[in-house]
Amino acid sequence: MRLHHKQFILQSVTFFLSIVAAIIILKFGWVNVIIESTKDMKFLASIVAGFFYTILPTSAIALVVFAKLASDHSIIQVSILGGIGAMVADLALFRLTRKYMMHAIIDVSRTFFHGRNILRKPSHARNLAMTVVGGIMIASPLPDEIGIAILELSEIKPFQFAILSGMLHTVGIFIIVYLGRTLS
Repeated sequence: MRLHHKQFILQSVTFFLSIVAAIIILKFGWVNVIIESTKDMKFLASIVAGFFYTILPTSAIALVVFAKLASDHSIIQVSILGGIGAMVADLALFRLTRKYMMHAIIDVSRTFFHGRNILRKPSHARNLAMTVVGGIMIASPLPDEIGIAILELSEIKPFQFAILSGMLHTVGIFIIVYLGRTLS
């Protein structure tokens, strides 16, 4: 089996296990314990949940925390603070991707395209397409690492990335929490 197939299977299993963990945490009332321990710091709880929302193994648990926070507080407040926490985590991942992973991505592109680095000088249309696809990946509860790598290839600046990430996560968290509140 190829390496990327193994990684996909590992990420899928990890995400499934995080959903199981989120269900267990919800069933046993541990979310209430987490929320009660941060009762005086409700802003901090939203920011920390946002930080963990971007990381694959903890995203389902963060969604459960968001749902609980939104039941007691304003959905808009929870979404904005969660978006800020997610932006901080994404910015750290963005910096790591830029510093350590770009060479590996370029090497892979050379392997698949017979020695040519097609990623070196992207056109305006390709930059726009990569920004849209990367943005969708970031706004969704899917792993942010893929969206960050795609946005990195679009040559977006860190400041622009931070603003885009914060806005997309805020909207994504708002939609998920709003749907959760409406459907329950």
